Amino acid sequence: MAATMSKIGKLVLLLALAAAAPASAQSVRDEAARALKEARRLHEVRDYETALAKFLEVERLLPASRLDVLVAATLEALGRTVEAAERLERAIRRARRAQDEAQERVARRRLEELWRNVSSVRVSCSVLGATVLLDGRVLGEVPIERRIYLAPGSHRLRVRAHGHETFDRTLVLYPGDHPMVNVELVRSSSRGGARTSASPRPRRRVWTWVVLAAAGATFATAAAIGAWGKSEYDEYKSPTLTGERWDELQRSLPWKERTANALFGVGGALAAAAVVLFFTEARGGTERPRSERRVSLTPAGSGVAFSTSF
Repeated sequence: MAATMSKIGKLVLLLALAAAAPASAQSVRDEAARALKEARRLHEVRDYETALAKFLEVERLLPASRLDVLVAATLEALGRTVEAAERLERAIRRARRAQDEAQERVARRRLEELWRNVSSVRVSCSVLGATVLLDGRVLGEVPIERRIYLAPGSHRLRVRAHGHETFDRTLVLYPGDHPMVNVELVRSSSRGGARTSASPRPRRRVWTWVVLAAAGATFATAAAIGAWGKSEYDEYKSPTLTGERWDELQRSLPWKERTANALFGVGGALAAAAVVLFFTEARGGTERPRSERRVSLTPAGSGVAFSTSF
């Protein structure tokens, strides 16, 4: 009899739990709906901090909720653009898994707008399993498929693997820079270890061409004034020239001659400066990082060379 009562008690308990579960789930959904409504209201009145807390509360109550785009918009309004970009990346991944093309398009469009204000980096390495650290934070082991979003500025990249020298370098990223960094580690047995020697990408000769163009324009102006002066000089020598015109030419010809000679001198100086710039500008530092540039950090002799390609 006691055994029968025990079985009945267990059955009643199971039935009670089964009845309570839907009610409890509905309660959670109702609470999440209220929190979401409040979060939207707070966002509209620009109370972004409280709105963010409410959005995160909804995610805690309903982990399957897809609020990444809303959370990203709130983070962006708070100036936390790096976190906003990470949220949009997650939104794209989730939308792709759910085959939600509309949501994916929205997230991609918002991310493209953010790319102008943030930086990011993707890291690969010749040694699988190498540990990648950025600013002292472990990103994981190679291969790392995801893009790492960063605030513009200087960031310390370290890559280490057993049997290889640790690679250590500072990356300088500007807003809108999103390079792919390729690291090739040097084995510990290599003479000199993994010292970094830079082979920087030379600057384009911008000022060379600017100065050369200025020289060309100066020469052209000098030639035009000289031709004008030559024409007036021929007129000046004409026996039929009137006295009034002769006085006018006598005043203007010396001015044209001096001006043309001065411009020819300036043009020559500019041309000489362009020649100097042609040789000095090529080795004068490195070019600013560019979006989507591939950065390759590869062995060179006793160290590691830095090279770039597109």
